[in-house]
Amino acid sequence: PPKEKSFVKFIKEDVNLESTLLLSTEYDDNTYKTFNSDTIAPEKDFLFRAFLNSDGKYYLTKRDNIDFKYQLGAKKYIKEDSQDTIINYLEVNYSHLLLENHTLGFGGNVKFKNEKEGDESFILTSANLDYQYKYRPLYLKIHFDATYTYFDFFDNSAFSFHRGRYGFYISKSILTDLLYGTLGYHLENQFFREKLSGYDEKRDDFKHEGSLYLDWQKFVLSRVGVVYQDSNSNLDDLSYTSYRVISETLRSPFLS
Repeated sequence: PPKEKSFVKFIKEDVNLESTLLLSTEYDDNTYKTFNSDTIAPEKDFLFRAFLNSDGKYYLTKRDNIDFKYQLGAKKYIKEDSQDTIINYLEVNYSHLLLENHTLGFGGNVKFKNEKEGDESFILTSANLDYQYKYRPLYLKIHFDATYTYFDFFDNSAFSFHRGRYGFYISKSILTDLLYGTLGYHLENQFFREKLSGYDEKRDDFKHEGSLYLDWQKFVLSRVGVVYQDSNSNLDDLSYTSYRVISETLRSPFLS
């Protein structure tokens, strides 16, 4: 008679589990996303982030798998401690290897943010579609993605919105497979649910975002990068720009 499949063996062969710790520092030149029209100068501050990630991959077939992630995180600001935050995040994605080096995927996630003073607590849900191509002779990876997001802002529903985000990343190794760079560009459209007090129409934002990262992987994964955002609103006085300088260290898996 055929042997029964051991549950322990099933877990080891078909599921991969690991946990990682991410530590990062960041400089933000516009902590509160102060609008260009405001008379006060944007607040600049440094912050620290810590995230505990639990990641899993379930192999349905050789070409199909489901990825899932739970993240518990915290942000701590140096001066603006009202922005200190606890974050819970859950994500599930499915991916299929279409052809060698071509991968198509889709999935969704939910994120809950609890801020120290409660003024900016929210829940966010998203659905995403992505395509990835690897050109192995040049160690080049091209990633296209599109995401729909619904954002529910607890304190004031006039700040709740629907958002479409679409763009690409290009990654390439530099000199060695331990060092690689990533260039990204994304567009966002945000459509707010209700009118803000004092305005005759609902707010619609159109945002450009560019990013550049360098990653080094040996014992730990280290990343430095810069992200620039230019947000243009149909309500001109609610437009703003910001840039962030980021430094991250991702501890190698300590649970497997």
